[in-house]
Amino acid sequence: MDAVEEISKARYIATEPINFLILAIQGMLTTLRTLYFRETLASDYEYNLLPQQDGNCSLPNVSNPLEVQINSETALWVMWLASISTFIPILTASVLVATSDFIGRKPILIFSATGHLIASLIYLLVSVMRLPLAVTFLAAITLGVCGDTSAAITVCTAYIADSTSGNTRTQRLVLQSLAVYAGWGCGQAVGGVLLRYLGNFPVCFAVPVALSVINLAYTVCPGVLLETMPPREHFNAKEVLCKSFKNLRGIFSRRMSEERWTVWCLITIVCLQNLVIESLHDIIIIYGLGSPFCWTADIVGYYSAAVSLFPAGVASLIVRPLLRCFSEYWLIHFSLISAIAQKVTSALAQNTVQLAIIATVVSFMRTTASPVCKDLISRAVSKREHGMYFALLSFATSLMAVCSPFLVNGLFAYTNKIGFPQITFYVTSVILLIPMTLNGIMQYYVQKTQREMESPQNDDHLRLEPREDEHLLLPRSNANQH
Repeated sequence: MDAVEEISKARYIATEPINFLILAIQGMLTTLRTLYFRETLASDYEYNLLPQQDGNCSLPNVSNPLEVQINSETALWVMWLASISTFIPILTASVLVATSDFIGRKPILIFSATGHLIASLIYLLVSVMRLPLAVTFLAAITLGVCGDTSAAITVCTAYIADSTSGNTRTQRLVLQSLAVYAGWGCGQAVGGVLLRYLGNFPVCFAVPVALSVINLAYTVCPGVLLETMPPREHFNAKEVLCKSFKNLRGIFSRRMSEERWTVWCLITIVCLQNLVIESLHDIIIIYGLGSPFCWTADIVGYYSAAVSLFPAGVASLIVRPLLRCFSEYWLIHFSLISAIAQKVTSALAQNTVQLAIIATVVSFMRTTASPVCKDLISRAVSKREHGMYFALLSFATSLMAVCSPFLVNGLFAYTNKIGFPQITFYVTSVILLIPMTLNGIMQYYVQKTQREMESPQNDDHLRLEPREDEHLLLPRSNANQH
């Protein structure tokens, strides 16, 4: 029995707690920072925020321009922090993942856990000492340097691939996906509920710090998380980077066959979807905090959990049955339609039920397009090219994650000032029509190609194996001769 098989049998749970804890930390920080920024800006402007009891706003302040200004600035602060924490991992995450092949998986996970602990401590110090909001940029930079969630999740995936095989690997990857969504949703829900009932930001920010300590202890303690990739004696960072960029450059220099065009179209679909979805969650929360919705902190938490867990849970149940009736391209259509329905419903919403519940329900398939596109990409290229093209996809989606806050948050900040924040939802809906159109064109040509390939085969089959009632298929004159 080799080391990989031994580890696989010895550890039924390995990296799943890391996925859950890191996403829970990020979820809490995302929710708490938005609420903290809004309250701090209101304090700086010496403005009393609208009373938020049972979701009702006080009528005298409904159209107060100062509240509009606070919401707009909150969106901009979130935009800059999100951009920093997503821009830096474009390079750091790929380098860290590549490095794990040489120095082992655990050192990268320890580095990621340490970065999350430092970032959580920065947010805690800002809330305790009432430091300027600009200090939170240090937390965003720290998260970016440690690869944000991208590096940790990818290394955990590699860890599972190292220590499992066959059906066991599939089950573990599914469990990892559930841990990611559960951590993200629960983290945001817990953050909102704690703030609602405690009303104390320092206490709430202390929870991510505690989770970070637990995560770091889990990765560091000997015998808890076993190493699956023994460190190599010689590690040359320059050589690793050169090989990675050489493979990436080779993708662009190859002749564009039909399969390559399909891959590029699928990558474009995923990128445009990420461009819209990446920052829209924060925008809906900021939109819900204002009038006429006036969400409380616990509503923010419940909404964050529902919008993360509900689509993933429903999709995991219905995708397999749908594939028996529809092709993958139809599933991409359904997913994009579901995402558009969420945005249009949010724009038309007049109360919390419509914005938080109905809009979430109609988005039940919005998370399906990305994994389906990845599956189609893996089919369109050879096995040796999987790593290169998924690396390219990761790089492209990271760029979209950087651009998304500037587009979505910036647009919301402007439209909110002019009194029409709903324009943001309509614009993002129009953007999603582009991947829908591209998917439709690709679906048409794929089906056309399949029909052309099947037609000669059917003709050859008819010529080689004539049916007994062939005279019924021939013209009437030939049938009489028979």
